[in-house]
Order: sequence, then structure tokens, then C-alpha cells
Amino acid sequence: MFDLLVKDGTVIDPSQQIEGRYDISISDGKIVSIAEEIPTSAARKIVEAKGRIVTPGLIDLHTHVYWGATRTGLNPDLTSLPKGVTTVLDCGSSGSTNFLGLRKFIIERSRTRVFALLHLSSIGLASPSGVTELEDFRNIDYDGAVEVAKENRDVVLGMKIRLGVPPVSVVGRHGHLALRLAFEAAEDIGGFLMVHPKGIYPGVLIQDVLRILRKGDVLTHFLHPQYSGFPQVTIFNEEGKLLPEMWNARKRGVVFDVGHGSGSLSFENARKAFGECFEPSTISTDLFTTNVNGPVYDLPTTMSKFLNLGLSLERVVEMTTSRPAQVLGKQDEIGTLKPGVVADVAVFTVEEGAFTFRDVRRQSLVGNKRLVPNTVIRAGEVVAQS
Repeated sequence: MFDLLVKDGTVIDPSQQIEGRYDISISDGKIVSIAEEIPTSAARKIVEAKGRIVTPGLIDLHTHVYWGATRTGLNPDLTSLPKGVTTVLDCGSSGSTNFLGLRKFIIERSRTRVFALLHLSSIGLASPSGVTELEDFRNIDYDGAVEVAKENRDVVLGMKIRLGVPPVSVVGRHGHLALRLAFEAAEDIGGFLMVHPKGIYPGVLIQDVLRILRKGDVLTHFLHPQYSGFPQVTIFNEEGKLLPEMWNARKRGVVFDVGHGSGSLSFENARKAFGECFEPSTISTDLFTTNVNGPVYDLPTTMSKFLNLGLSLERVVEMTTSRPAQVLGKQDEIGTLKPGVVADVAVFTVEEGAFTFRDVRRQSLVGNKRLVPNTVIRAGEVVAQS
């Protein structure tokens, strides 16, 4: 007898190149088998998925979940897990002095699986309102960050750096130095670097960022709108074509992540990039307190935007399951429905109709389909169902 049977769903698992009607059996919190027909009599509990799509539990590669310690932090068990997101990456919410709190009170207590990128700032994003983490460069703790990361490599997978100037003054005039230190810290711990490039100080060009990134490093927010006064941050040249450095970075294996956020997804720029056959590597939300009620909402809504921008369902699922799993170096553990792995499964309805989506500049996209979570299974247990 299996503990659980997901019955008659259209399974999409890019990690195994599976797409079709299958049943999935689960026991002891793990996937047992995927087969065309498994009798319901062989299971103690049935999840009926006929007419719905079934995917590995989604992975959100850009979130902020240090709830209670930062102004941006959300509770992932309330905002991500019920939406089919079984794994999240917290991106730089904590630094060397406050990572232990993230580990003990969020990572170890959440039903959602949580990994982290550490910040070079000793306080992470726990700065007071109106003051950013590296506006005062004395907050940098390079040695402490490397030490904490190495001691917690089971959950700390790399480093995160924000490069911003007024109205979001993150590093002031220290952009080049902050970027170099974050890069070296990621190398020291054997992890990857995620760079937030919005509003780079004029001495730093997006080309400088792209040249330094290695295979597996992540440029997030790459489809953001143009920022007035900061032409050096755009991924397009004066003719509106993608910079050559973008193509060179892609060839090297640099990851281009959406990171929707409150100011980082432009439908216009997405269409321009798609017109040159340049797609995201991964789709993520950059979900935090001021965008969870719009324009982001959640990962399925963000996925739906890309469905209606022209990406196929299979590609959108790939960008939120197997691809982010590879970025995290966890492709044999998550983002897959392979027998033997922890049973993280999401069941969705693809609703059809007329739906209006908005980007960060409140530009409208009217689409004819959207993904709505129906059932979420975490480690073999049904944790959400509608």
C-alpha cells in the first residue's frame, strides 16, 4: 500500500523530460514511482488530478523570508508554500551577525524548504527605514561572512550583493569594491554570486558586472525597466539590441533570473529580449512585504505572466523547477519527480478566460490563461488543497 497516489494528472517534469498523463505513488515522504496506471486500491489516500497539471514542487530562486527581523521578510509557509512553492532561496536578508536567527527561527522551523545567500553586510537587510545595508561601508564583514557561510554550507549556497544609488542608495560610491568583495567571498566559500544591478552607480556599468560573473553566477532583475538617469544599467544598446556582453555571459553559463519584485519586470523589455530569442534562465518573484499584494502576488502569477508573454507551459515549469534546482546544485534532490527523492509535488489548474496582469510600471498584459494552485504536497504530506 502506498501512502498517497496522485491520480490521472498531466505530469510535466522537465528533469526527466516527462510530459503526459501519469499517476504518481508516494510512500514514506518520497516518490516511489511514476506510471501510466496505478490502481487506486493500492493507496491509502488519493489526490485526484484529472484535468490538472502536476509538477515538481516549485522553486523560487529569489525571495526574502527573514520574517520579524527585516522590513521585507515574509513567512514562506503563508506566502509561498500554499502556492505550490516548496523551496525558496532567501537572497541576502541576513549577514554574519544575524544569520543564526534566520537559521534557527526560519530555516529550521519552516515547512517550506529554505536555502540562503549571505550578505557582505554584517546586518543583511536588517537596517532601519531610510538606511540601506552598505550605505555605511563599515557594515561590511568579509571575514565574518566567509566564516559563517562555511560553517553553514548545508543551507548557505552563496553570496548576494545589491548595487544601487539614490533613491535606493545601497553602496554609495563603492560599487566596484562591493562587487569585487562579494565575488571573492563567493569564490572563498565555493558558492555562487547573485547580483542585483538596478541603479548602478555611474562608475559601474552593467558590462562590468557581466564580465565578472562566472558559470552558475546569477544576474537577477535583468528585465527591469529603464531607470531615468542610469543608462549604464540597461541590457540594451542605443539601437535597442541586447548588449554583446549579454550573449557572452550566457555562453559562459551565467544565469539570468527574472526577480520580478516591485521594480524589476518590464513587459516591454521582456518582449524585446524574447524578440532576440533571449529567454530567462529562471523565473522568480523577489517576493517581499510591499509586493506580495501586487504587482507580484506569488510565483504562479509570475509564471502566468510569462505564459501570456509567449513562453510555453513546459518552459515556464522548467524555469521554476529543474533549472533553479541546478543553480542551487540540488538537482538530484529537488525540482524533480524522480523515484527516491523527497515527494514535493504541486497540482495546478490552468484556467482559461480573460485575465489582466501588470508589470512594475503598471503596464497591462491581457492574457487568456493563468496557473492556479490546487494541491500542494510537501515531503509526502498534503499541506494545501483547494
